[in-house]
Amino acid sequence: MCVEGNQALYDFCQQRAIPFKNTGKLVVASTKEQVPSLRALHSRAQQCGARGLQLLSREEAVSLEPSVDCEEALLSPSSGILDSHTYMATLLADAESSGAVMAVASKVLRGKVLGDSRQVFMGTGNLPSATPADASSHADTLDATSNDASSDRNREVPSGSGSTRAPARATNTPVSTVAASRGGHQRGRTEGGGGGIVLEVEDMQSRERMELHADMVVNSAGLHAQSLSHSIDGIPSASIPPLYLAKGNYFTLAGGSISHSAREANSIDDTPSSRHQGPRPSFSRLIYPMPPAGGGGLGIHLTLDMGGGLRFGPDVEHVTDIDYTVDPSRAPAFEQAIRSYWPGLPAGALVPAYAGIRPKVSAPGHPAADFMVHGPAHHGIRGLVCLYGIESPGLTASLVLAEHVKQLLL
Repeated sequence: MCVEGNQALYDFCQQRAIPFKNTGKLVVASTKEQVPSLRALHSRAQQCGARGLQLLSREEAVSLEPSVDCEEALLSPSSGILDSHTYMATLLADAESSGAVMAVASKVLRGKVLGDSRQVFMGTGNLPSATPADASSHADTLDATSNDASSDRNREVPSGSGSTRAPARATNTPVSTVAASRGGHQRGRTEGGGGGIVLEVEDMQSRERMELHADMVVNSAGLHAQSLSHSIDGIPSASIPPLYLAKGNYFTLAGGSISHSAREANSIDDTPSSRHQGPRPSFSRLIYPMPPAGGGGLGIHLTLDMGGGLRFGPDVEHVTDIDYTVDPSRAPAFEQAIRSYWPGLPAGALVPAYAGIRPKVSAPGHPAADFMVHGPAHHGIRGLVCLYGIESPGLTASLVLAEHVKQLLL
């Protein structure tokens, strides 16, 4: 999906005038010991159909990015970045032009899978009881490769077995992202044909509740997908994977902390007299390290925003609660990781930027799992698709994921 999604996303951005940059990416082996893993990554990516990959010597890599230090590198020329907010706004506009309505600040409280006779109603009546169970992502990267050595995007890895960490509890969903279609608005009308789902939805401002019948439901609630599925009576609990929250912190450069030498554009001078004297170092490509042992992430990499600014991250911080605060004390670990491929980073140059939380379905220390897109073959419910574990590269694969979801619904 990632390879197909990469090209589909470039095409979509070009057709719809969505800002993007085809920057390319270097995955770097910082030590000789990492070189075999880098070459193995190259081989796996080629087998998956990634386009135009090139193994580079140290000299070839430095000729492209003079500030980078490495033993060897893998060039992915199809990688890039895009304005994700404009992309999402464009998708929303397309949906609305086709008759969709986005209901913000609307919380799905619970639901029930109906039988063969579908009752279509709307109001504030009582819903058949359902007992929720505990559960047992500006510029974003547009990428056709994954350098997670523990991840095989063509297979699904069982998750959670043998873990000493309990799955996260993601209940009391603030806003559940759920798409419901073709539901009627008349009380008491009955249709034949096999099922449907009724949802109880609360307006979080007025606290008014309504019951909505849908022939088709797509649960794409991200961090809350598991808790939403558990709240719908009729979805087998065994079909719902556990949830493990993995926080990813990002840092950026403090303003004016780095400058160029007048003679060498990529040299770093951090003396007091040189501060605040010129532009920041120039990187034109994304820089990724080899992923750390044990899986769970791709390592702290250097990425670019649409204005050319630098960001570093994400790391992997396993958490049990949703909190987007970035702890400044994590900066030294970031500095150490970044210097493995950019030794010129001065001490004290990093400041907290932001954080995101990944909805992982594999336990800490286990191989990264593939996306889980559950249709009727998984849970036995016609007209329902649930998406779990959609983390990076979910944005790159988003258009292809949407097409796959559509096929499961039809």
